Amino acid sequence: MKLEIECDVESIGLRSIVPLALILNELISNSLKYAFDEYENCKISLSFMRHGENQCCLRYKDSGTWKAPSRRDSFGLDLIDSLTDQLEGTMKMETFPETKFEFIFTPQED
Repeated sequence: MKLEIECDVESIGLRSIVPLALILNELISNSLKYAFDEYENCKISLSFMRHGENQCCLRYKDSGTWKAPSRRDSFGLDLIDSLTDQLEGTMKMETFPETKFEFIFTPQED
């Protein structure tokens, strides 16, 4: 498995890092459970960059094909939506031709 990380954010407060870490945990575990039938040639890409003057953008992508959830309101997606709300941010999700998530938010100071 290959992991690519790109980051230009030097620091971030606890009020933002905790929901971000939980989002990443959910996305990575879902990739491992639902996207890769075999662990050869698997790739996960993370990008955490400044976005404009005071925002950040987290992009997540994997090279697998996620098995569709049985319903749109699955617990994992509900959790990610809730954590995005905690960040007071927005989320975009694409599942075809590859799985991509994008989160844009203004980091909260502690």
